[in-house]
Amino acid sequence: MRMRTVAIIFLTAATISCRDAGTEVPPDGTGGTGSPAVISGVFPDSAAVSDTVLLVGSGLGDAPGASAVSIGGRTSTVVVSWSSTRIVVEVPAGSTTGSVSVTVGGQTSNTLAFRVLPVAEARVSYSGQVVPLFTSNGCAGCHGGTNNLFVTPHGSLMAGTSNHGPVVTPYDGEGSIIVKKLRGTAGFGNRMPQGSGPLNEADIQLLARWIKQGARNN
Repeated sequence: MRMRTVAIIFLTAATISCRDAGTEVPPDGTGGTGSPAVISGVFPDSAAVSDTVLLVGSGLGDAPGASAVSIGGRTSTVVVSWSSTRIVVEVPAGSTTGSVSVTVGGQTSNTLAFRVLPVAEARVSYSGQVVPLFTSNGCAGCHGGTNNLFVTPHGSLMAGTSNHGPVVTPYDGEGSIIVKKLRGTAGFGNRMPQGSGPLNEADIQLLARWIKQGARNN
């Protein structure tokens, strides 16, 4: 009888122990999934030291500290913004062509290729170069409200309230709708500017470069 009682107590204790072990959260910050951060894109995929780049993905953490971005073998120490899906940081000094990764809670994400340029691109000015480009080609006159798109001032252009949503995606020049519309590759509507010949390639590249550099209000 005593042996039977002891066996029951042992089995009960073992069951409780197993249940408790199953509810513990591992100290990796992943909530028990063990899944590392995932980077789905880096924009641009080439830049010089001190340039800013955008990383998009999932599980990127909510703030730097326990999390870190590595670019070309160096940890970026200048953070512009950080969320679980978007990180903007500067390319750190000493980085070399290689890859980009994010470490969250001790676990490192996948890596994406990244090229470090020897010299930073000249900054494109919104007020000094982009606005005159819009004005001289009739864009500002037409899109001062057409399709709910305003190309000036900067805040209106970046508001993302056009009939097609955000037309500028900072750090992704060629992927932005406004550049695709100028190239005629948007997949909807006419090529812009409507009613006149297309912009020359140099002007389109200038706009794309401004967006790639972060679409700053400069």
